[in-house]
Amino acid sequence: MDVTNKMTLLANLDHIHPFPSKQDVLTCLQEAFNSDDSLKDDKETMILVIDKYAYGWHALKFLSDALKADKELVMLAVTKSMRALEYASNKFSNDEDIMLTAVKYHRME
Repeated sequence: MDVTNKMTLLANLDHIHPFPSKQDVLTCLQEAFNSDDSLKDDKETMILVIDKYAYGWHALKFLSDALKADKELVMLAVTKSMRALEYASNKFSNDEDIMLTAVKYHRME
């Protein structure tokens, strides 16, 4: 990913942080992915987005199949919301580690 586009995405997300609405985050992510296709494979940036921003786990929706199947990324996303599994690879539907993490963080969700 172009460093300028990466910095623009993070700056745009910082602008709406710390209390962004779900729609604000989705709009920002959609614009970023539309403007730079390489973002779909940028694991490093996605880890930052998912870890730092409320609703950042929605980034999984836009990622390449390879990153949707990346256990580290999916594990991080499910610590933010159990609903991240909706966007993750189907291979995690029976993954014990992923499921236990989702339940641990979101028993009442």
